[in-house]
Amino acid sequence: MQGQRGRNRFLDFLEIHDPLVLRRSAFTVGILALLARLAYYYELSGKPYFGAPLLDSRWWLQEAQAWLQMGISERSFFRPPLYTGFLAGILSVAGQAAPFIVPLIQLLLGVVFCVILVYLASRIWSISAGLAAGCLAALYSPLVFYEAEILSDSLTIFWLVLFLFELVRGIQEQRVKHYVWAGIWAGVAALTRANALPLGLAVLIGLIIQCAFRCEAKPHWRHILAFILPLATLVLLPTAHNVSVGDPVIICGQGGINFFIGNNPAANGVNVIIPRWTEQGSRYRDTVEEFAVLGYLSHEYGKDQALLRYESGERPPWHVLDRFWYAEGISYLINDPRAAIGLYVKKLVALLNNWEVRNNRDFNIARIHESVVLRLLPFGFGVVLALAANGLRWWRQAPRRGIGWIVLYLLVSCAVVLAYLVAGRLRLIILPALFVLAAVGVERVFRALLLSDLRELARAGATIVVVGAASCYYWPQMDFRYSPEQLMGDGIRATSFAAGEWAMLANASLENGHAQQAAEYATRSLAADPSFAFAWLILGNSLLAVDEVDRALSAYARALALEPASLRVRNNLAVGLEKKGQFQEAAETYLDVLRADPADPRANANLAALLLRSGDKSAARSFAQTALENDPEQLLARAIVELTQTQEETTPPKHRNMLTPHFLKELNSPLPQRIDLTSSRPLAVLLKDAGVSTGGLDLLIFSGQLFRKSAE
Repeated sequence: MQGQRGRNRFLDFLEIHDPLVLRRSAFTVGILALLARLAYYYELSGKPYFGAPLLDSRWWLQEAQAWLQMGISERSFFRPPLYTGFLAGILSVAGQAAPFIVPLIQLLLGVVFCVILVYLASRIWSISAGLAAGCLAALYSPLVFYEAEILSDSLTIFWLVLFLFELVRGIQEQRVKHYVWAGIWAGVAALTRANALPLGLAVLIGLIIQCAFRCEAKPHWRHILAFILPLATLVLLPTAHNVSVGDPVIICGQGGINFFIGNNPAANGVNVIIPRWTEQGSRYRDTVEEFAVLGYLSHEYGKDQALLRYESGERPPWHVLDRFWYAEGISYLINDPRAAIGLYVKKLVALLNNWEVRNNRDFNIARIHESVVLRLLPFGFGVVLALAANGLRWWRQAPRRGIGWIVLYLLVSCAVVLAYLVAGRLRLIILPALFVLAAVGVERVFRALLLSDLRELARAGATIVVVGAASCYYWPQMDFRYSPEQLMGDGIRATSFAAGEWAMLANASLENGHAQQAAEYATRSLAADPSFAFAWLILGNSLLAVDEVDRALSAYARALALEPASLRVRNNLAVGLEKKGQFQEAAETYLDVLRADPADPRANANLAALLLRSGDKSAARSFAQTALENDPEQLLARAIVELTQTQEETTPPKHRNMLTPHFLKELNSPLPQRIDLTSSRPLAVLLKDAGVSTGGLDLLIFSGQLFRKSAE
């Protein structure tokens, strides 16, 4: 009798439509989401790399800083402008603290996202479904992870859930203002991430079809107009800017190159696989943007001419590049349909797989090795997909209008992701619809349990188990490798790059001044791949930062053996030789860099500093001026030019005063001997003469004794 009353109470909750219960459900979800996100932020803030932007995050912050300093770019947009503006606003208020504040703001917006899901699912199905949708989102570990990254994806789905909520309200209440807001949020989402635009267009087409075919509860033409006007106005704003600078591309020029990266003979459908044309410098460059230009110029003029034209500043308009790269991708799909089908099968597997394909940062490594909070959060993609598959069985029996639009959104968003690249953060746009359908699936399972409906429980269980198992299977038969050097058999797990992830965290830790932790991350990278030159470079930088000079030089030598053409490694090797007091060898190493690239700003500036200290002011000034010609922001080179100015020049020493006391003291300390610019020993001979050896370094790395001297 007691059990029957309890069962009836739960059944009543499944049917309840009390606004007070809805508000309490939303509040509960909000608290749950807030606790999960604050816990993750607290944990993340204790990491040595926290606050150092990584890869695309660095590009976004650099672009936002450029907007603040110089205004909106006079070129057309490569990426949608709204996220840059969002970051610029935070930078203008928070300054250098922005990299710490942006993740917190986005995590708090994630709390609001979960609450809106409660209201959205409640409108479509029931309050119990709303509670389920909110809880799934609140405790969904990949979402929490991506919200804390300085990337546009989590902000995009925040706008998209608002778009869906207002659209469903408009469908149900037939009020113009909700269609207006739906159009606004669809437009704002497109300005944050351009692949959200097809979702708004698909809804527009659906509304027109419903209106034309006199469907039941069809929208009026005024509703369609109310939706399209704000959407079109917002899309036209960046487009008008692009047209005004002579580049008629819609929103931005990123689409074509992204389409090609996901659809070409070398593509695996999930990873960004492009050739590396140049080395990264101190200012992060978007390699995709660079490849879009260089690849086109190479097609038109050949590789050598492409590099010369690129370095001279030639930049074709984005509408030309967009058209070219779309044509290249479509040509591949048409000319090799068998390979294209195989590629899209892999994309579909990746889209529906529980594995979060790495793009920027690797969620899987973060969850397994870096974050207790992410491990404790119970829901991943496979669970939500399996529940959504069960919910999809019931979409035609929805108690209220609107679920058809959720299904349409899901289909279109999946098609958009499949058309380009499938990666963990890139498939976030399907989540708003997936959470709603998963919530319906949860509600139906609970109803069947309470009613002891064994047949429905069997069907739901079979659906959830089959879909969940397929999602969690890693498909070892399929080739997801991003490099032919990888071994076969890892399936979709081959998309992860552990060595790259650890090296990236090492570099970020070093930027934050945590040299010992940086070296520990670098050794993890080398444990994953001892032939990864970048990890040896970062290890050398970390050791140099704690005055382990000999071991740092050994690490640089290992990096150089793996990447003999790397100018970045040679520059750092020269810095290490300077720190060891081998100034002649350092100067020759800088000269070796300049023989490969006479315009290298860092080598020119550092060599100028050595020459100034050896008393050769004329040569120092010459190299410093060359550095400034190629990098006007080179502070050291500007200071040297000021220090070597003639009596006729009256430039105030403002750049000299901007140098740290350490640099000023170093510039004013003479070298024990003059630098001989005529000496040109081969680099191998130079390293031997300098006593640089790699012997024993591997043993020290893997025995944890890298910092033995400093510990003593």
